Amino acid sequence: MRGDLVSLNAKIAGVAIVAIPVLISFVLVGDEAVSPSDTPNQITAVKADPKPMKRRPDAPGGMEIPFQDFEIWSVLEAGR
Repeated sequence: MRGDLVSLNAKIAGVAIVAIPVLISFVLVGDEAVSPSDTPNQITAVKADPKPMKRRPDAPGGMEIPFQDFEIWSVLEAGR
């Protein structure tokens, strides 16, 4: 029983020895990705796209949609 407890503590210590430096490196790399050191105090400006959002269609008549006027409910009601 005591040997199992010591073995478990050794495994936990081994995992901690590996996990702690990995977590620290993730924090440091993540911090560098969020705020790169070359522009520490600059705010990124987001500008609107200068192109118009809407424009007139090339073919103002629209496109033909097959079965546009098809009423599915009348077909289903007839089957009852």
